[in-house]
Amino acid sequence: MCRLKSSSAKRPKQEYQIIVAFHVRVLAAVQGAWSETAWLMLREKGLYEVDLWESVPRMEKILQECIATLTQDQEPEVFISRSRCSLCHWYNHCYTIAKADQHLSLLPGVTPTRYTQLQALNLTTVEALATIQPAKLEPLPGFGGETARKLVRQAQAVLQNCALPGESNAELPARSQTNGSRSSSNNGKHFQPQTIPTAEVELYFDIEAEPSLNLIYLHGVLVVDRAQQTEVFHSLLAEKPEDESKIWQELLDLMWAYPNAPIFHFCPYEVQTMGRLAELYETPIARIQPLLPRFIDLHDRITKSVTLPVESYALKHIARWLGFDWRDSTANGAQSIYWYAQWLATGDRGFLNSILVYNEDDCRATYHIKDWLVDFLQETIEHPQAL
Repeated sequence: MCRLKSSSAKRPKQEYQIIVAFHVRVLAAVQGAWSETAWLMLREKGLYEVDLWESVPRMEKILQECIATLTQDQEPEVFISRSRCSLCHWYNHCYTIAKADQHLSLLPGVTPTRYTQLQALNLTTVEALATIQPAKLEPLPGFGGETARKLVRQAQAVLQNCALPGESNAELPARSQTNGSRSSSNNGKHFQPQTIPTAEVELYFDIEAEPSLNLIYLHGVLVVDRAQQTEVFHSLLAEKPEDESKIWQELLDLMWAYPNAPIFHFCPYEVQTMGRLAELYETPIARIQPLLPRFIDLHDRITKSVTLPVESYALKHIARWLGFDWRDSTANGAQSIYWYAQWLATGDRGFLNSILVYNEDDCRATYHIKDWLVDFLQETIEHPQAL
């Protein structure tokens, strides 16, 4: 029997099943007999039996391709596929090469399949992709009109190293002000009120969770009071797993303390978690339902309205391009989970402090992005010719 721990809560990735098949092959070489069964350990669903009849032939084909590559005199072209390359110990080495070459795989939206299509048209540089007419890419398999326009626009942003507005300035509305909305027009185009509000008080919300325990252990909320010119960070922390219900109620109390404040977050996870916790703890509808329209997903807004010269539209990539720095440059979600596990095991509050610093910086990065986005859209409306 061969077991690996997978982070997937659904059907495990094919890559993980291939790894299991390779482990089975190694065991067979060592013990002189093939295992009849093998499993992946899924965090929330337990054991998942891998179909060796299907996975072993796939693994053997990949293994032979690897051997053939290693025996060649010329190394293969580097292609960064983050969902797969992140599993490899050579990732940093390959990324350095791709970065130096400005490889197209670093552009968001360039998948291996699309890159093959671009190669066929001799579009292998950022400059070449930035200058082609999107209509020439539309007929290619896996493209279409929207993808073609987005990829060309992405290449243009990277080539110019600047943020570019949406495809049509007419789609960009004016900013909502605390004293009421206003609209503007440029070159005969009318702009509707912006859906990203600038309010007297705003909340910036970020969650830390431990998937293997199905636990939310921290709700971080940055309260920005523009009238009072204050920024107060609230860390609602479950020092023990059983405190999850306690910090859930504290979060609701905090959000209701500012009944008119928009709640900004990055990606849909926070809203999804609100719904799950409300159901888990049987929260009255009247206490949770009015909060939901106040949530504003900045990832959704920025990807629909701006093209940035970044490799990914993740929080860290965007915020760092805008000049925001985390106090701990190595901190991430996985590190936070590790720190929490260490806190539970050792009682060392230093681990908790590291989590709080990281979470606060995530909230402040979201705040940084929001203010930049509102200003950028307003500048686009008022001075479209300058962008």
